[in-house]
Amino acid sequence: MKTLEQQVASIRSGAGARLRPELFTLRLTGPDRLRYLNGMVSNDVAKLTPGQALYAVKANNKGKVEGVLRVRATDEAFSLDVLEVVANAVAGALVKLLIMDDAQLADATDERQVVAVHGPNAQAVLQAAGYPAAAGLVALQQVEAGGVTVLRDDAYGLPGFELHVPAGQGDAVLAALSAAGADPVSAEAVDVVRVEAGVPVDGADIDDDTIPLEARLDHTLSFTKGCYVGQETIARAHNLGGVKHHLVGFAVEGDVRPPAGARVEVEDADKAAGELTSVVRSPTLGEVIALGYIRVAHEAEGTPVRIAWGEGESAPAVVRKLPFVG
Repeated sequence: MKTLEQQVASIRSGAGARLRPELFTLRLTGPDRLRYLNGMVSNDVAKLTPGQALYAVKANNKGKVEGVLRVRATDEAFSLDVLEVVANAVAGALVKLLIMDDAQLADATDERQVVAVHGPNAQAVLQAAGYPAAAGLVALQQVEAGGVTVLRDDAYGLPGFELHVPAGQGDAVLAALSAAGADPVSAEAVDVVRVEAGVPVDGADIDDDTIPLEARLDHTLSFTKGCYVGQETIARAHNLGGVKHHLVGFAVEGDVRPPAGARVEVEDADKAAGELTSVVRSPTLGEVIALGYIRVAHEAEGTPVRIAWGEGESAPAVVRKLPFVG
């Protein structure tokens, strides 16, 4: 495998492919699945037709995020893609409230492997590898072809696709994509691209104390659908501007890489104004960048801050508008 810097360059200028073992899938079936799911998540799944997908949040009754979901619709089911770090919590919360509805939730993760391809050449690579269906897809659209689900998801501001293939076929598919021109890339390389794109994820930038609007998850929310768990808090924050922190970018000066969890301090404040959540060294920009939260009073681009951690260690930084690259 190439160096991390070369892998990031492959994603940015060509195509990079990898397996996604961290992505779990729950399958919701039954005649009441739409009514039930629309009352559980923050986006309007009723507007989906088979072959379409959207992002939503499963919130608790206080409007805090239990997990970010990608909901994919087929004729007979909804597939709920969720990161492993929150999969059990999300599944447990959904099952707990599945009482009167005629719907069934099952873990479908072991049935499939997911191969992701990112980059401007991703579509051409898929076509060369024998997946012509990729050519006709728009963002958050999927198609079934030969037992494989081909999904387009431009999650990081670049063309992106996923192949959901039968379990046991992932390595062979990855090899075929490599032969067709995709470079194998690591999860670390994709994470660098993610941070450059300003995309928060569960387990790093989002936890069960996060209100979706703090993390700029506006695309996961509907303010016109009916009631769902956590709606009151989220709607109040939207209508009244009730969040105290926002996700922003930070550019760290010098060659130091602070740890996630480092404090964000501003001048003349007697307590931390925020914290870092994801920190990477960006080969695209040639600097250390981070995602993190800061009080809304200090979120303007260019605001000087100091990042502090450990036993007196610190580094100057400035607030950056997201995305860093896009």
